[in-house]
Amino acid sequence: MFKGLISKSVIRDDIKIFTPNLCRDHNTLIVISHGSSGVGSAEQNIAQQFLVKGYNVAILDYFTKYNIESLGWIDFGPYMDKHSCTFEQMFNIELPEYKNYIHIGCSLGGYYGLYHAQKFVKNYCFYPGVIAVTQDLIKKNYSNTTVFIPSKDTWCDNYKDFELMLKTPPNVIHMDNAYHGYMLENKDREILISKYNTTSRILSNEQFSQLRPNHYAFALLYPERVNETIRLKSNKQHAILSVNYILKELETI
Repeated sequence: MFKGLISKSVIRDDIKIFTPNLCRDHNTLIVISHGSSGVGSAEQNIAQQFLVKGYNVAILDYFTKYNIESLGWIDFGPYMDKHSCTFEQMFNIELPEYKNYIHIGCSLGGYYGLYHAQKFVKNYCFYPGVIAVTQDLIKKNYSNTTVFIPSKDTWCDNYKDFELMLKTPPNVIHMDNAYHGYMLENKDREILISKYNTTSRILSNEQFSQLRPNHYAFALLYPERVNETIRLKSNKQHAILSVNYILKELETI
């Protein structure tokens, strides 16, 4: 991976750290978190763009350690999620020591960014899937955060409801004529998912600590749900614009 771009890599079961051949900033680490399909083309392409520019990059992997290949987000059949690890456990990844952390996350990774927003100098969340709302999330200061919202995203379309609850909400960039997963490569498909009404209630910290990628855990907390076909579609132009936006902002740090 990234042959010719890196001088060093450190691989753990929950994080992969890459050092570029010519490092422009030894104090900064770009932290990339993945969506429900695990580490894939979106995360690798983003990493490559920042390695080319001379940034240290870490790609998180909160699935492999728990023997998760992907999350199906459906309430029946072979793709129904039945995992026992909690999101709190999955998101508890020790980062290597750097002065500045810049986070970029897609979908579930976008929620990781919201969950850990206080750790980052800059925090970029693409079409975040709001899997739960807690008082801690509501009280956070998201002035360091930018959220990218595709206009045709019908999967994570409850973000606006979440945003209205926040004390200090993120900056929002609306991407016209874009779908969920627009940072992915060569993707255009429809999938059936179960949409849980996760913004209908505020969970206690105890309730969130028990929340896991498991249909029964979600159904217990969020009995109101609908099954819906949603579209995942790449958009190379929007992906390039989004990465360039981040790169330009980082010039000021």
